[in-house]
Amino acid sequence: LVRQLNRKSISLKMRYGNNRQQLWKDVFEKFLHSLPYMLFVSLPLYALLLKLLYVRRKKFYFADHGVFLIHLYVFTFLLMLLFFLFDKLDKVADLGIWNFLQTILVLLGIYYAYKAMKNFYGQGTGKTLLKFIFFNILCTVCLFILFAVFFLFTFYRV
Repeated sequence: LVRQLNRKSISLKMRYGNNRQQLWKDVFEKFLHSLPYMLFVSLPLYALLLKLLYVRRKKFYFADHGVFLIHLYVFTFLLMLLFFLFDKLDKVADLGIWNFLQTILVLLGIYYAYKAMKNFYGQGTGKTLLKFIFFNILCTVCLFILFAVFFLFTFYRV
């Protein structure tokens, strides 16, 4: 491992020299291109988390959780598309309403995810709310871990 790290260090010094700005620019660009892979890895991981949260509900298989998450991912991507559209419109026409609309979109996304979870799993409001909060905390932790792992792989591939 130490030998590999030394080789990588020498390789980076030969390629970039003292130009750290270009190194980080290349790392960031490669990292952005690895985001779809990270989403691909996160889907079954999140489905596993849902399977563990609803382990006592025998009617739901792992694939059911995956299909639920695919629908949630599609909705999230559509919201993100609108979010970034409003961001571009804010830069073009600074009317002050775009930030408000972005906030509404975020709140709508949170509400939709909660309501979808409540409807899909058919549990009460209290149980769903607790599981929703716990699931989001677990997803955030997993996302940080995935970001770190993919960033390290990206840095190694530069």
